[in-house]
Amino acid sequence: MVTLKKAGQEDCQTIFQWRNHPKVREHFFDVREITYSEHSKWFEESLQRNDRIILIAYDGPHAVGVI
Repeated sequence: MVTLKKAGQEDCQTIFQWRNHPKVREHFFDVREITYSEHSKWFEESLQRNDRIILIAYDGPHAVGVI
């Protein structure tokens, strides 16, 4: 069963790795790899926004995606 949890600071590295994976990047308008600094700035700002929520999808104990 897939479950969702609200992302927290502890998810920053995982989402960064997913974002920069070549198979993921090929579906973006901007296909370049981003730096961890760029990602962490975006991630921190996103966590603070009231109009955005980042969810991590889990299949059992394993993180499998982000919404």
